[in-house]
Amino acid sequence: MKVKNHIIYLAGNTIQRLGEVKLPVRTSLAVAKLTIKLVDAQKPIEQVRKDIVKEYLPLKKDDKGVNIPLTEIQQKELEAKVNELMEEETDLDQKDKIKLPEMVSSTCDKCHHNMDKPLEIESNILAVLEPFLEV
Repeated sequence: MKVKNHIIYLAGNTIQRLGEVKLPVRTSLAVAKLTIKLVDAQKPIEQVRKDIVKEYLPLKKDDKGVNIPLTEIQQKELEAKVNELMEEETDLDQKDKIKLPEMVSSTCDKCHHNMDKPLEIESNILAVLEPFLEV
């Protein structure tokens, strides 16, 4: 599966929040495997991003020891290079989407009996992980 770097960058952090949700065993395992793949894919992207930033930093200091900020042209060049990096695609070894269940097992807080309840996940998590999930 080809995925843009900015999706990998965002999803690598977001999927860890999904890992905190109690899911069935197979789904939890699939989430754990995807987490590892995304974190591993994120490392070279982050290294290239750091190298791009290093090109423009450290900031030069004037004779009083105050940092001299980047010029507007340098700032635009830096942003353009980082944006270009984030728009590139990376081949991620993820064949199938993870199917999230509609219901998950739970225990009633009042009477402590076992029951099923709807799986609740914040929409901002789903928006970032949409390429990897099926609901």
